[in-house]
Amino acid sequence: EPEKVLPQLNPQIASLIAQGKGINNIQYIYEFGPSSNYKTFMTEKSYTVYLKGDKVRKVYVDVAKFGKDIFYNEVYLDLSQKTAYGICNIKTISCDNLQGEAHKVDFEVEKLPITPMEILNDVTPEALILRQEWFDQRNTTLIQFLNRKSQFEYLNLDTFYGLPMRQVISVVQENEERMLTQTTFTDIAVGHLEEKDVVLPSGYKVVDN
Repeated sequence: EPEKVLPQLNPQIASLIAQGKGINNIQYIYEFGPSSNYKTFMTEKSYTVYLKGDKVRKVYVDVAKFGKDIFYNEVYLDLSQKTAYGICNIKTISCDNLQGEAHKVDFEVEKLPITPMEILNDVTPEALILRQEWFDQRNTTLIQFLNRKSQFEYLNLDTFYGLPMRQVISVVQENEERMLTQTTFTDIAVGHLEEKDVVLPSGYKVVDN
């Protein structure tokens, strides 16, 4: 019986993925949203991520709420310890009585749903290059593949960092391609973060609620 020849990942895609997978010092704006009409997307979640090793700081545009009267706009995550602490450091009425306090919040709720580096692990050997595209003022290579859920996945891979800047998931129903979700990672900066950018500043009183 002849040996089955396994498909090999396109060398250009493989090279980009190898570049992106090794990154562990990065900041970006994360946005995620479903499609309302299978064509355009709404933004459901949005925040800035600062990631260095196993430490993460998330900064929300708006104040988030935890429990009855605890508000926060920044979260400090320790991925190895699985802890999350929220602080409120903007001048709003909801934050007034929380200044200087770091409250324990739910790690499972606050952990990052996905990182650009993790998305690269799911690219299948059958991935095809569709074209070069300009996205968020950067050069990207648009690739397409059928993911493990049998959905079409499109990734705009940054040609310099090898990281996905946009992920679009779609399915074909009734002979029509329907867009389901879009995730974007924009304003990417790699390699600039220091420890102080991702750990809780000193002077905060830690409250385990």
